[in-house]
Amino acid sequence: MLKKIIILLIIAAVLISAWFFIFNRNNNAVKYKTAKIERGDIRSSISATGTLNAVTTVLVGSQVSGTVKEIYADFNSIVKKNQVIALIDDAPFIAKVKQAQANLESSKAGIENAKAGIENLKALVLSGNADIDKARFAVNDAKRNLVRIKGLWEKELASQKDMDNAQFTYDSQNAQLKGAEALHDSRLAQLNVQEAQHKAAIAQAKQTEASLENANLDLKHTRIISPVDGIVVSRNVDVGQTVAASFQTPTLFTIAKDLTKMQVNTNVDEADIGQVFLGQEAAFTVDAYPEITFKGKVSQIRN
Repeated sequence: MLKKIIILLIIAAVLISAWFFIFNRNNNAVKYKTAKIERGDIRSSISATGTLNAVTTVLVGSQVSGTVKEIYADFNSIVKKNQVIALIDDAPFIAKVKQAQANLESSKAGIENAKAGIENLKALVLSGNADIDKARFAVNDAKRNLVRIKGLWEKELASQKDMDNAQFTYDSQNAQLKGAEALHDSRLAQLNVQEAQHKAAIAQAKQTEASLENANLDLKHTRIISPVDGIVVSRNVDVGQTVAASFQTPTLFTIAKDLTKMQVNTNVDEADIGQVFLGQEAAFTVDAYPEITFKGKVSQIRN
């Protein structure tokens, strides 16, 4: 009885093995699929990763140093062109403007004083010319009288005293003429000096006027304005913070001009860049919306 059972089990095992062998052989058989020969397109794509940025991004900085007094824009704030977005403490700059205005007024007063001095010296020069003419006339008159007295003295018709008086009068008038001429030359020299001072005062006034314009410009720069319409994507300062613009302009805000137009900056492999051309269709995805495929075009290929 035991032998019969063993023989039956062996026969069953052989039959089962044979069945599995035949089944697996049929499943591993090569299968073919036929299709009609047709012409079609082969699509070649280039993949690269990069950064998504606004087409135009403006860095707004400060041209003057000082303490941030007010901030009128924050992250995601929509701003308009020429809108004030921050204010630097303007008290020191107002003081500089007032000082420059005072210096300019002083320079203008110096110009007026120099001008008045010139007019005064011109009047004295004219008066000196009249004094010289008068002195020359007196010299000529004294010389004629001296010649006349000398002729009479030689004929013993005039006394020695008359001769001495005539000579003294001539010498005195001649000395007065030289004094008038010397005074005239001195006034001319003073006039030249005064005119030089007048020119220097004008130059000083122009310099102080330039200083005033510079002070007003610095005061204007305490108002940080937006140069474009856009949205603030970065704010790098807080109220009370000190900005230093001595060596380089610090960036206070970053403004994206138009976030409805974006660009992808990416580095394409050298083996693929030869297949890229301007105007080529492109598509990209972003991590924030992986299920959406955005469309675009190649706008620039940079060397």
